[in-house]
Amino acid sequence: MATANLTVSLDPAVIDMAKAQAAQHGMAASAWVAKLIRDAALVEASRRYDAYNLASGDGPEMAVWDAANSAEQDERLAGAEW
Repeated sequence: MATANLTVSLDPAVIDMAKAQAAQHGMAASAWVAKLIRDAALVEASRRYDAYNLASGDGPEMAVWDAANSAEQDERLAGAEW
């Protein structure tokens, strides 16, 4: 994966914590910070998606649709040779 540089000013204690956490996970500090940012972005996107779904008011209909799709997929996979 291509990378680019970003300069960020952080409290030295925060930098020390990031380095320690990265080391515990066997990662470089920059990779660990990038993972945290990606994870936070996914959590936020999921939260917005859930909020949209709740506001749309079609939850019961979508649950029926999901169940039908799952059942159809299960039927197609039944007896499949893996």
